[in-house]
Amino acid sequence: MGPGEAAPSRAPAAPPRSSATPDAPTRPQPPPRAALPAAGRAGPRVHLTERVGPPPAFSLPVPDTTVSKAALAAPHHDYPASDLMVPGGTPVFAVRTGRVRVHAGERCGVGVTLVGDDGFSYLYCHLALAAVKTGSRVAAADVLGLSGDSGNARGVPHLHFQVRDRAGRSRCPQRMLLAWYGGADVPSTAAPVAGCWFPRDRAA
Repeated sequence: MGPGEAAPSRAPAAPPRSSATPDAPTRPQPPPRAALPAAGRAGPRVHLTERVGPPPAFSLPVPDTTVSKAALAAPHHDYPASDLMVPGGTPVFAVRTGRVRVHAGERCGVGVTLVGDDGFSYLYCHLALAAVKTGSRVAAADVLGLSGDSGNARGVPHLHFQVRDRAGRSRCPQRMLLAWYGGADVPSTAAPVAGCWFPRDRAA
């Protein structure tokens, strides 16, 4: 190329080739499916944690953050017992060390009976599920299951808690519940057999 001569024009560069053509637009891909956690596939589970140190002598049957002193002192409707109005899925605990029996029925629903080493029986009713098996040994504060509305709870989640002595008599648990809430223990024999429920309507 001599002086003063214009440089020859170059052809524009070809656009980069694409696998997509105007007749076949690129289809958006669906987002990757999220993997379900194992518990979601297998259903609810309750795991007992390994205990460090000796077990306590007693425990409230539910977390102390889910109840108040007024709720623990409230009378039952017509016999010695306590209805603790906790949300469904609340863990319920063994109040004493002993052996458990799991059962189900029309009234109690899914239930656990704890036969304590003190000779008293502690009944838990209306559970959503039991986390123990019949014949298992448990220590105070071990998880027995999750609260629910099974049996005749009529769709209202709560824990029905009942105490029976060696003779099979139902005793009022309110005094024990209040003591445990305050961090103290009372012997089960101190639970009265009357005075903790609403009197029946005796009107004719």
